[in-house]
Amino acid sequence: MARGDHLSVRRGWYTHHAIDLGDGYVVQYGRGVSDGVGATVQVSSYATFSKGCPIETVASPASYEAHEIALRALSCLGERDYHILWNNCEHFVTWCRSGKRESQQADRFVQTASEAVTKVAVGLVATGAARLAMKASSRLSTKAAGRVAATPWLLAADAAQLIAESAASALGREKGVAKRTGQAVGAGTSAGIGALTAGAVGAAIAVSLWAVGEAVGTALSSRQQG
Repeated sequence: MARGDHLSVRRGWYTHHAIDLGDGYVVQYGRGVSDGVGATVQVSSYATFSKGCPIETVASPASYEAHEIALRALSCLGERDYHILWNNCEHFVTWCRSGKRESQQADRFVQTASEAVTKVAVGLVATGAARLAMKASSRLSTKAAGRVAATPWLLAADAAQLIAESAASALGREKGVAKRTGQAVGAGTSAGIGALTAGAVGAAIAVSLWAVGEAVGTALSSRQQG
């Protein structure tokens, strides 16, 4: 291990990354996923970074000399803009070394989630829920315009809501019950996205945005039907 190296340690289901300072210390973005939105770029010892796990050197691309990589890492000390999907420890390390923020494990997570949603959608078609999904798609699209302007992440909540409502309908639930089931899932997904982004405050804001989008979507659908 040497100054400027890309180091990693396995932490159960994920891998944590850091930049080696070459003197027994590293620069890392938080101490792991458990730090969440409270993560900061910090200098830590090998022992703190590894938490008793083997430290590995990753052969990631480097566009800078070792001393410059270390300086880039140190220039970010105190940063508190962590996000597990868009700005995690791996994004930080790849930026220090190459100038590009990339994370293979975040990309794999997004791909896996997308594949899971696709499988659910295919299952709904097989159970005959496609008709309700198509009927509700106009409502989803009317909300989508507002979502993109505010926070495109909440489109995921809208999709989850539509899938849940369709599934409930396919299981024979009454229209009102199916709609309330979808709304509960939509609000819950919004809260989860918001909490992941900015804790309790983020959850409250996300649910508020979802509620506004729901009201606007209902009003627009009523106007279209009228």
